[in-house]
Amino acid sequence: MVESTVRIGGAICFWTCGELTVLQRLKDGLEDLGLGKFAPEPRTAPAALKDALESLYTLPTQLVRPLKSKDGFTVVEEGRGVDVNSYATVATAKIDKSRQISLTPYDYAKAQELAGRFNEQLGLLRPSQVTAALVAILDSLGATRLRPSGAVYWLPAHRLDDWRAVCGVVEGAGKDKPNNVYVLQNVFDDEAVRAVRDAITAEVMTTAARLNAEIRSGDLGERALENRRAEAEELRRKINLYEDLLSLGLEQLHLAVDHAESAAAVAALQLAVAPGLANENVA
Repeated sequence: MVESTVRIGGAICFWTCGELTVLQRLKDGLEDLGLGKFAPEPRTAPAALKDALESLYTLPTQLVRPLKSKDGFTVVEEGRGVDVNSYATVATAKIDKSRQISLTPYDYAKAQELAGRFNEQLGLLRPSQVTAALVAILDSLGATRLRPSGAVYWLPAHRLDDWRAVCGVVEGAGKDKPNNVYVLQNVFDDEAVRAVRDAITAEVMTTAARLNAEIRSGDLGERALENRRAEAEELRRKINLYEDLLSLGLEQLHLAVDHAESAAAVAALQLAVAPGLANENVA
């Protein structure tokens, strides 16, 4: 019998999110996995109010438009004419800092229904929020994006169990339409190595160039500079990981991080000479 072995390098990860995800389900699931820090924040009150209004005023001719004050919205009825359209105000809803909603003209039944829909919307997430959480988790697991614009990621094999646990949480948190997270394990052949190598190279070079530019700008204070140095150290750890995974030397990437770290050392010396900047620019 002829035996052969293949090297499983990792998996290609991508997903589609349903229109809405239940925040509490997602948060509870991530906390159970020790990943609670990646749970998205609730949507802003104005965003929840807008969606609540759109779910309440559903006629095709009714439009929800923001107020200049950014604390509410007006619902208008659009009348289409031969030469011009006309617009009549149906209702205006504003929300204050304590999340109290005012509805004009006031209608008790409408106000109660709007408040209920608003509270429901506060507990729901949009796809962009779920995607941001997934990207952050993948980054913490050592993944790299296979496309410059994101959307498709490659994850090392030794983190697949962790990721699959996250997938289960995200898929279980969908409301109405499901969230689907896909994990396609791949054999580490020459083409897979090339794709991953090119992806990690693009990621590291882009990040290192940004760090270099920010550090050399002279605009960073002590804490902001320390944040950039920590980011450079994390980038170095990622390079070391991928050198092991790919069985390749990535000297060019180490050199790019060297430049960022050297710039940080010079900037730190400059701050020591001009300490007045030490507590400024903490981004």
